Amino acid sequence: IYLRNKCIAISVFILIHLIFCQSAFAAKADSGEWSGVIPWPHIAVSAGNLPDGRVVTWLSTEIDSFPDGPDFTYSSVFDPQTETFITVDSNFHDMFCAGISSLENGLIVATGGNPFDTKVSGFNPNTMQWSPLADMNDPRWYGTNVTMPDNRIWTTFARGSGNRSELYEPQTNSWARTLNASMQTLVDEQNQINARPRLSNTSALNWWAHLAVTPQGKVFQGGATPTWHIFDPAGGGQNVSLGQPIGAGVARSYGNVVTYDAGKVVLLGGFNPGVVPPVSVDNVILVDLNSATPVITYGAPMNYARAYSNTVTLPNGELLIIGGNQVAREFDDTDS
Repeated sequence: IYLRNKCIAISVFILIHLIFCQSAFAAKADSGEWSGVIPWPHIAVSAGNLPDGRVVTWLSTEIDSFPDGPDFTYSSVFDPQTETFITVDSNFHDMFCAGISSLENGLIVATGGNPFDTKVSGFNPNTMQWSPLADMNDPRWYGTNVTMPDNRIWTTFARGSGNRSELYEPQTNSWARTLNASMQTLVDEQNQINARPRLSNTSALNWWAHLAVTPQGKVFQGGATPTWHIFDPAGGGQNVSLGQPIGAGVARSYGNVVTYDAGKVVLLGGFNPGVVPPVSVDNVILVDLNSATPVITYGAPMNYARAYSNTVTLPNGELLIIGGNQVAREFDDTDS
C-alpha cells in the first residue's frame, strides 16, 4: 500500500509539474517574451525579412550617426536562431532612408536614399550580396514603395521626385514613369502644412506616404497628408480622391500602416502638427478595401498615444506596437 501510494504521489507530482510547465510555455506563447539586449553592429535604420527567417538591416556611411562620406552603407544579416551577424556592406550606394520592397524571389530592393538619389540596390539572400539595379528616372529620398500583385514595384511620393511616380519591372530591370498617378495633391498639402506654425514644436511632415495594395490590384493611400486616394499605377486608371475622411486638414505623420488580413488595413499612431496635443490614442483607423469604395471606421483606442512607433504582425495575426513618443519630435525621448 505504501509503495502504491508513493507511486501515486510521484505520478501526481509529475503530472502537476507537466501541467505547470505546459502552462508556462502557453503563457509565453500567448504573451511573448523579450530576450536580453542584442548588441547590433549598427543602428538598424532599415530592415528586410529574408525567406529563411533571417533579417537584413542597414544604416548609411556611419554606424551610429548621420551620413558623412562617400556612397557606402553598413549592412548586416542577423540570424535569430543563433543571434549572430554576417557583414554584408554595400560600397556603391548610400541607402539611408531608402524606399524598401521585397520581390517574390526574396530579393530586397532599396530605392533612392541619401541625398535624394536615383540609385537602386537589390540584396540577394542566396549570394548574401548587395548589387546595383537600374537607376530610377527621378531621385528619391524618404519614399514609400509597394510590391504590386504582378511583382513590379511602385515607388511614389518622395523628396526630390516632385509629383512623379514610377514602376520597376524586374524581368527587364527597367523603370517607367506612371504619368497617370500624379502625387501633386500630396506635394501641395505637405507644403501647405509645413508652411504653418507647428503648435507643439513637432517635426515636419516628411514624405513617407501610407500605402497598401488593394485586392483589385490598385493602391490605397491613407495619409500622411489629409486627402486620401486610390491610385492605379498598374492599370493606368486615373487617381480617385477619397476626400479627407478623418477630418478637414487632418494629417497623420509618422504613423504605421499594416495590412493585417485580406483587403484589410489598419492605420496606427502618427501625429497632426496643427493641434495640441499632436498625438492621440484614437489614431486607430480600420480600412476595408474589399469593396469598390473603401469602408473606413475607427478601432478601439490604444493605451498610449504614439508617433514614430513600429508595428509587427505576429504569427497569430495580432499586431505588436512598439516604441514611439508622445511629443511627435525627432530624437526626443520625452514621453517615449
